[in-house]
Amino acid sequence: MEILEGLFFINDLDAYDTYGVFLSEENPGDMENYNSLMKPAESKGHTCVDFREHDGEKYPDKLVTALKARDIELRFTIEADDKTDFFVRRKAFITALRTGTDGWLTLRLADIGQSFKVFYVSCSRWTQLTGFEGKVYASFKVKFREPLPAY
Repeated sequence: MEILEGLFFINDLDAYDTYGVFLSEENPGDMENYNSLMKPAESKGHTCVDFREHDGEKYPDKLVTALKARDIELRFTIEADDKTDFFVRRKAFITALRTGTDGWLTLRLADIGQSFKVFYVSCSRWTQLTGFEGKVYASFKVKFREPLPAY
């Protein structure tokens, strides 16, 4: 479907055009993919001194907030014309996730103009949406780790 081309890129390859994969949601109107991508990373804790004989805690006069690494979980759907095409696309996509460019993946969403440098962690859920006769569809969630959060 031309409407799905040019929306989501992995290492500068159009995910739909290359693998037949696109970002999807479980229910119409859900925004879980964007929620995962847009959620700011948690901050690292500040070092403090907690003297027993003083009230409260003592922090430096200037606090610098640094961010922890974060996980991003995205739901994908893979589409294929038939069983053979499905297994070829599935293998190519999983291989791309595992190997990336020296293990790294740059996820880019055209509609928001943002990129995220991540690596593959796991596939937490696989749902086969159709059988293997005719067009084949499956939906799955993939967890990525962003060691240096964009924000």
